[in-house]
Amino acid sequence: MERNVSMHRKALVRLMNRPWAPCSQQARGGSRKSRYSREAKEQLAVLWNMMGFMCAERTKAALPEWIHFREHKDCPEAVKAEILKMSASTIVRFLEGERAALQRKLNTGTRRGVRRFVTKVPVRDLEHTPEVLGPCEIDCVAHCGGSLSGTFAWTLTDIASGWTECKAMFGKDGRLVRKALAKIEGRLPFKLLALYCDNGSKFLNQDVVEWFAIKDRIDPLKVFRSRPRRKNDQYYVEQKNYTHARKLFGYGRIDAQIGIDMMNSLYRKEWRQLQNFFMPQQKLLSKYRLGSKVKRSMSKPITPYERILGLDVVVKSALSKEKEIINPFSLRTNQKSKVRTLHP
Repeated sequence: MERNVSMHRKALVRLMNRPWAPCSQQARGGSRKSRYSREAKEQLAVLWNMMGFMCAERTKAALPEWIHFREHKDCPEAVKAEILKMSASTIVRFLEGERAALQRKLNTGTRRGVRRFVTKVPVRDLEHTPEVLGPCEIDCVAHCGGSLSGTFAWTLTDIASGWTECKAMFGKDGRLVRKALAKIEGRLPFKLLALYCDNGSKFLNQDVVEWFAIKDRIDPLKVFRSRPRRKNDQYYVEQKNYTHARKLFGYGRIDAQIGIDMMNSLYRKEWRQLQNFFMPQQKLLSKYRLGSKVKRSMSKPITPYERILGLDVVVKSALSKEKEIINPFSLRTNQKSKVRTLHP
């Protein structure tokens, strides 16, 4: 019997001693046929790449906007219909093999601000989350490689809508920070009402606290700081530091003026429009601990543009006209071309 079935004697003994007769595996049918075609899975991977590797829930919410612009011989209407039918859990399964190792490294260069300005700026009230447009968090990202001198990118995000603007500059001088903030404010589709920052010297200095916040404005800008050594007080903008700066330019060093110009060109045009008009975002509604796990309840994925339309009707017309002439695939193609120029 060992020779006939090519099995070890002890394995045969165990099979023969079972209370039921051994059955052949060959009689069983295979797994059920896949509902989605190979072409649909391939095109989903292409779309996910172009959409910036979003999570499955955000990808599902953004697909109707993006797939309309996907004109390719390998993506006919039947394949598009298959992709739109996919659930978030199906998208997770199909993209498991496509998820590259996107490693995140930590690199901080925050230095405590001047004491007289630290004490002058009040600590932020974390019990209250603004629900109107205008209060924004701001932070910096160092594109420095292994040295903390040189180039920095400033990230500003609106708390209520998630609308985010970025600006690159050399160093952390207070006058440069003030000019960068002024340019960012000029690009915002709403009025800047309050500024939440960390305790670093780049923000808590005379140029920003006194000149920018008070003397050069018709309506003084309210400035608040986070608690020392509590970076999670700035959780909105801390998350945007990765999705809007690190994910685009990585962790390498950028120390040439041509690199700064290329970064700002992307921040003003392609990256700004992609992130604010076509990239859905989720907000944390609540969370609770269940045993060793933390359960989170997230909001429906919608874009910052859609959130602004629900909060402020004043800017609706201008933003709608801007969105009508934008093609996300053209933006992504131009963005990748510029990044390749910066990092050949």
